[in-house]
Amino acid sequence: MSGTVIDALLHFARVAPDRVAVDFSGDRVTYAELNSWADGVGTLLAAHGVTPGGPRELPLPAARVRSGTSAASSGRGEGDYVHRPPILFEQIAKAPGFGEADLEHLTTAHVGGARVPPDLFERWRPRGVLLRQLYGQTEIGGSATVTVRAEAEEHPDKCGWGTVFTRIRVVDPDGVDCPAGGLNISPAEIEAVVGSIEGVAEVAVFGVQDAKFGETPAAVVVATRADLTAEEIIARCNSQLADYKVPRYLVLSADPLPRMASGKIDKRTIRSDNDDLVVTHDRVR
Repeated sequence: MSGTVIDALLHFARVAPDRVAVDFSGDRVTYAELNSWADGVGTLLAAHGVTPGGPRELPLPAARVRSGTSAASSGRGEGDYVHRPPILFEQIAKAPGFGEADLEHLTTAHVGGARVPPDLFERWRPRGVLLRQLYGQTEIGGSATVTVRAEAEEHPDKCGWGTVFTRIRVVDPDGVDCPAGGLNISPAEIEAVVGSIEGVAEVAVFGVQDAKFGETPAAVVVATRADLTAEEIIARCNSQLADYKVPRYLVLSADPLPRMASGKIDKRTIRSDNDDLVVTHDRVR
């Protein structure tokens, strides 16, 4: 047996088919069942023309909206699922022909990896597509939580419930469960409020050191309006957020926020570039 995951799966499916391969809180899957599911996925990929050594990615367009044309081919049957970061949904929505595209075949659209602007949901909703937020990462196999269809329309700002084999815990940096009753600050909630201000093109919220709370929110705002001030931003936050959620530090910038290759805003770089923010900038409130 070689060292690949596939060879290991085939080996145990052959010599110990009834042995438990996955056990998650009592939910058990045997090697035979896991191998059968894998065969099903392989059959589906082969039906779409994927071969060993061939393309690693299947094109699943919501619609082929062609730049420079007013029409879009619906591609009925070309794909009923799409999973992308917000920036790609934004770019598709801005493409000529999007307003006339037939998207009936697109039954599931998951969006995640970055803050989702509230108006993005409304741009896709008239096309019959309900964007559903998720939370996840590659290291955990993709999606950890996804908004269920029944709740997506009423709660587009939420990222849903845990998926199969998912157990969610809130822990500190040492992996110890955090006690209940702490102050919970969601960067996405603050970004949604700041992002709704006219003249704000982009915003990233992150935590900086604070003597009282340990961390306090700071925001970097990319402004397209020359007269946009920190006072206006803080006033909007004061009117819509709890006091402890209002950013204590604010940076107005004319430069676009850094992004990763996936199109997500690179908060790690932003945090690193502003690691001395509490020294170089005064508190705005």
